[in-house]
Amino acid sequence: MPKVCCFIGHSQIWSDIFHALTDAVERHIAGYGVTDFLVGNYGQFDRMATAAVKRAKEQRPDIRLHLMLPYRPERGRPLPDMEGCDNAVYPLKMEGVPLKVAIPRLNRIMVEDASYAIAYVMHAWGGAAKTLEYAQVRERKGLIHIENLAEKAEQRGR
Repeated sequence: MPKVCCFIGHSQIWSDIFHALTDAVERHIAGYGVTDFLVGNYGQFDRMATAAVKRAKEQRPDIRLHLMLPYRPERGRPLPDMEGCDNAVYPLKMEGVPLKVAIPRLNRIMVEDASYAIAYVMHAWGGAAKTLEYAQVRERKGLIHIENLAEKAEQRGR
């Protein structure tokens, strides 16, 4: 059974966290045995997460990167750039989900399908904060382990 990690983060990132993100990806591969990463495609954090996993794949080609789609491709939306991704996934659980709630619902599905999450959530409002909140409920039940890079950055700044 593959060990799966998802990403939770703001669509806009105000600092350079790429190094911390690549370190976290490596920690999850080497330390936790993660083999599969689920990533969205709707913001700076998602793009950085994708790049961090692609970098890890250069040394570890067995790692898989799954681009998660909130919308059915045949609805006229072009597929996003998939370079370096192993596949694009539109989960069956997304069938019938209204378009305006598709991204938040996909975020919840990724959290439900993962045992690990790498997050960068700086404030308590918006979609990333709501997804992190949902993941934290699951973490208290022992269903997922979360590493929030924003908390680590805040602790270093103290």
